[in-house]
Amino acid sequence: MCGIFGYQVKKGEEVTPSELTILGLTLADKMQFRGRDSFGGIFWPKESEGTILTVRGLGPVTENGPRFLQELSKAPKVLAHTRAATTGAVSVENTHPFEQGDIVGVHNGIVYNHDALNRDYARDFNVDSQHIFAHLDQNIDIEDLDAYGAVVWTKKSEHQEKIYLGRSTSGSLTVARLFRNPNAASTDKNHTLIVFASTYEAIQLAAKRLGFQYHTVSNETEKMYQIQDGEIYKTEKPFSLRTKIYTNSHSGVGYGYGHHSGWQHNNHSSVESARERVFQGRHAEYQPTNNETRKQRKA
Repeated sequence: MCGIFGYQVKKGEEVTPSELTILGLTLADKMQFRGRDSFGGIFWPKESEGTILTVRGLGPVTENGPRFLQELSKAPKVLAHTRAATTGAVSVENTHPFEQGDIVGVHNGIVYNHDALNRDYARDFNVDSQHIFAHLDQNIDIEDLDAYGAVVWTKKSEHQEKIYLGRSTSGSLTVARLFRNPNAASTDKNHTLIVFASTYEAIQLAAKRLGFQYHTVSNETEKMYQIQDGEIYKTEKPFSLRTKIYTNSHSGVGYGYGHHSGWQHNNHSSVESARERVFQGRHAEYQPTNNETRKQRKA
């Protein structure tokens, strides 16, 4: 079991460094319950303010990732992963995001026919997830994979402007719009940013701490979606990631909305104070759900 999270600020909207810190660190801390072996992320700079940066490291992200956490306070667009190792040793080389040709992405799940794929395609991959991105890069039908989970990726040929998302029936991935307006309706398009995470609770807690309204977005299984300029769109392409081995009735999507008063902070709050509040509130505000606890024991 691994964790995926990320977000993109909508074009024309502003989110302060302290708000980005609260959002990013809350999601990272929550996803850390799903993967403590290693962490990695892609961080996009503000327009014309630098280059896209990838950071990877070993161990729990909130303990061993100072550079990673620093980038969370600056980047208006993030794609990140926390790994619970299944196939492949715990190493920086085996840490998501993986790069295969034009594709750079992360995966939460399992590819069961990993060894057969290495043999059939003359590959030498250490981690089962790498096959997904190699298939996407080489335009090979992913129905060839005996796999499940959620996958998020970008394309270098598109200057990584778009983030693509897809999940199997049992893949866990929630997407939501976050609003500054406490009275925003689910049909309101004037949101501040798009957020995604492996669990609904992660987004719910982040919105609570920020004092933002949130509405989840329905993302159907076996469909491909894309995020661009802080909005999400359903594409015409299928995402048929399936397995004959793993079955789970849980859809992996949380639905809901809510508005919270949030913590007392302002636009000039320091990143350090925002980070301190997240760590102080982590145990009081969140404990793993029974379902998450069971999955951790299984992993």
